[in-house]
Amino acid sequence: MLSIALVAACATLPTKQAGPPSVHEESFLYAWQRVGDVYPDPDLKGLDWDSVREDLLPQARAAQTADEVRIVIAQMLALLGESHFAVIPGTAYDSLAARGDEPEAPAPEAEADDEPAEPEPEPEPEAEPAEETAPESDPEPAEETEAPDPDGPVGSVGLTLRLIEAEAVVTAVEPGSPADEAGVQRGWVLEQVGTQEAGPLAERLLEAMPRSGGLYTVGTLQSSLAGTVGTSVTVRFRDARDAPVELALERAPRRGQAVRLGMLPEAIARLDQELLADGRVAYVSFTIWLPAIAAPFGEAMAAAKAGDVDGVIIDLRGNPGGVAGMVMGMGGYFVAERGVALATMTTRENTLRFVVNPRAPSLRLDGVPLAILIDGHSVSTSEIFATGLQKVGRARVFGETSAGMALPSIIEELPNGDALQFVTADLLDPDGERVEGVGAVPDVVTPLTREALLAGHDPALDAALDWLTADPPEGETE
Repeated sequence: MLSIALVAACATLPTKQAGPPSVHEESFLYAWQRVGDVYPDPDLKGLDWDSVREDLLPQARAAQTADEVRIVIAQMLALLGESHFAVIPGTAYDSLAARGDEPEAPAPEAEADDEPAEPEPEPEPEAEPAEETAPESDPEPAEETEAPDPDGPVGSVGLTLRLIEAEAVVTAVEPGSPADEAGVQRGWVLEQVGTQEAGPLAERLLEAMPRSGGLYTVGTLQSSLAGTVGTSVTVRFRDARDAPVELALERAPRRGQAVRLGMLPEAIARLDQELLADGRVAYVSFTIWLPAIAAPFGEAMAAAKAGDVDGVIIDLRGNPGGVAGMVMGMGGYFVAERGVALATMTTRENTLRFVVNPRAPSLRLDGVPLAILIDGHSVSTSEIFATGLQKVGRARVFGETSAGMALPSIIEELPNGDALQFVTADLLDPDGERVEGVGAVPDVVTPLTREALLAGHDPALDAALDWLTADPPEGETE
């Protein structure tokens, strides 16, 4: 996805005399019109939107390529200073067989069924990473073994990254993955993927986007690590002793269900669950807020209920969001009272409340303390869920302040084949405060450090477990 701030930092285009409308000029005008018609603030933050059009139209007319007009459109969008505005290159969607409609916004006071859908078989829980060991061999450096096949399955090397003090640090290694088998450990620093150096990339993006640069840095690196199953990529790390390690990692099939929604690229929906603290605490994490997660989540909550656990942890770190309306049904496992809203969404025409739909008493975890883990890579629906349950007094939040990128948006195709993502509504938490630009703020701030990872610790998870296993938990929720 093309970042607004990044492209806005590029040099502006030269202008030329107006001529017959080109497809790129039409794309600029379409974007200007749609944003002007739909942005939730009809005053567009005090901008004279007609003047914005006149100021940028000469540059749009001068654009000879999609790349050039993207810069102009992004300059326009950047004036509003919000997340969830972007110009997405059409090439990002060339592999899609069809581009479906975007999901509809949830209806006000929508109700969910008391009984969850029949759950799908649960995935195997992940094991704890093994003790740190040096790689068995020092493979010869290798570049990409073959060009990615757009029609082939996308594979993964099994790494999760976070930006910690401007370094891309490995925070998780999937058991049995190529990275795991090669000896990669939590706390290692990723320095280069193929020809992409992580340090200079992070420096550029953090300068252009202080709030979200880390998110885009990790996203770029994770995209570089992905590729067609069976191909290899060279990755250079710095290990626990800060010694350089270069590995050729072969991409393996990704674990989870490949799903698509509307014009969004393919995503992997996966839910993992396990019991911690000698079976006293149910731990659940999932990759994205899409309908494919609803049934596995219901199954995980049923298992927690049957196990009579002392607490539940929902780990939303790195979760990029998805379908916002899902917070109503999934929140219903923890809230018994009807009419409780986790957020309010306002458009120019409507006010929609994301009202919790309580599950049947036999399914709810009434009185069971709930901890939610977040970090700077928790975005959108993850922020709504965490903030909503925190503000209504049902959850305690641990970790680091989330991204503050919560605004609802839709994606539409532009005349030149690119796609425009644009904001359609504002969002307020249960206290009437804006989530955008602020994020979900933890009750217990537990910064993630490289030193903790190398020592085998997870500060946010450790703090949540300490709270849940206290007798009784301090500041226990309802």
